[in-house]
Amino acid sequence: MRPTGAFSRIVPYRPERYGLSDLDFDDARIIDVRLTIRRDDSGRFAFSPDQIQRWEATPEGQPLAGGSWVPAATFPPDVASIKHLSSKLDQLRILSPSAAVFVSVGPFRLEEDLPRIVAAKPDGLMVRLDELRLDGLQLALTVRRCCELARESASRDLPVWVVPGPTTPDDAVKLILLGASGIAIDHWCEPLIHEAVNAPPASSYGYSPPASNATQIDTLIDGTLSGPLERFIGLMESLEGRPPSECLAAVDSTWADALDVPELSLPRISENA
Repeated sequence: MRPTGAFSRIVPYRPERYGLSDLDFDDARIIDVRLTIRRDDSGRFAFSPDQIQRWEATPEGQPLAGGSWVPAATFPPDVASIKHLSSKLDQLRILSPSAAVFVSVGPFRLEEDLPRIVAAKPDGLMVRLDELRLDGLQLALTVRRCCELARESASRDLPVWVVPGPTTPDDAVKLILLGASGIAIDHWCEPLIHEAVNAPPASSYGYSPPASNATQIDTLIDGTLSGPLERFIGLMESLEGRPPSECLAAVDSTWADALDVPELSLPRISENA
């Protein structure tokens, strides 16, 4: 039996719906409708054998696709195009009335696609920029423009979550100030996932009481995430009550001009100092 109400769950509604069960909609907090194509480590638009094995209980001698990769599609089978997206979002709201329905979009054709996606009235957006290797300034400009596009097209303040790839707590705060409502911290969680996957069972029989599991998970989370989360929270609290325009500045004139923020004037250091 699936526990209910224990965790705030994000349910990925993938194009192929691999691994999706009707039970996943129960007590979900967010449904992530992914209008993106999945790449595996080789660069194909595909799911790797390891990923498929997490979803398919196939015999060892008869694995799905013979144990090879499985092609990834573009849209969910029942969504012909963005024009039909609003009907899908309404259907998902019926399946999970308590969940917010977000739409994930990749980093391409944002100027054209974001207004059309917003017109379908999602409860929020996830902009997946980790597919591109953006430098700091490119990332900052893209995040700000995405937020502008989303909110220009919406009749309300639409949440815009950003998946930037590896980032520091300081940079996560800066992206919030540039307009993002939330920042993905997958990179911070990688050590936690590694520890959880490789942790030995509490019992030699592979079973441990739920309370023991919860304590172990809490300890892992605290040891892995407490540092970066405290840094992020501390920086955000230090800016509380100030408008974003008063919280950003740059020491580089290129950054200052591109982002329209004040340029900090640093003292020159004498060669004889």
